[in-house]
Amino acid sequence: LLLGVYAETRPQIQQAVDFLEARAQRQQQSGQALGLEGQLVLADLMARLNRGDTADKLRENVRYLPLGSPRLTLELARASLERDNAPLARSLLSPLVQTLPDDSTAWQARAWQALAAAHLRLGQAVEAREALQHLGARVRGPEARLLEARLDLANGLETESTQKLERLLEELPAERRYLRSQVRGVLARSLIEQRRYDSAQAQLTAALQE
Repeated sequence: LLLGVYAETRPQIQQAVDFLEARAQRQQQSGQALGLEGQLVLADLMARLNRGDTADKLRENVRYLPLGSPRLTLELARASLERDNAPLARSLLSPLVQTLPDDSTAWQARAWQALAAAHLRLGQAVEAREALQHLGARVRGPEARLLEARLDLANGLETESTQKLERLLEELPAERRYLRSQVRGVLARSLIEQRRYDSAQAQLTAALQE
């Protein structure tokens, strides 16, 4: 399934489709279904091959399928976000979070956080904030705090966003270079919105140096 998520070129996409279709056929012969996550990945691949009718039919059948492995579904969704495929991530996570208890464990909280990120990338700020509200204070890590600041920025709350990002940057250890770079990038955008161009440039320069 990860092959389908990471496929980029048309030959890679076709190879992933062939693999999933063969797997679905084998499972059907043994009386099993492909599974919700496999069906969604296959539908996404079909859409990328401009086979929209087939993709729509696959997505329509998803409602009748059970969720396979929650952890696998989460990993597929996070991989989709890495590949900038927010629609697939949202499709995978939406049925997953419906099965989660309110007292989410750490990995379950990551599902809500990933769903919030997917909604935010799709410009759905309200849905993103609703997803973040499912995170308890004890599991609100730096990634969730960065998401909250991005939401503030998307809603035009540049001052609040800047304050949250500056606090987060102060608390992040130096070894978290990648996350610190992400924080600085969002902070630079927030500062630009406030026309604080010199401060924004300083953040971008620091991000390159870290």
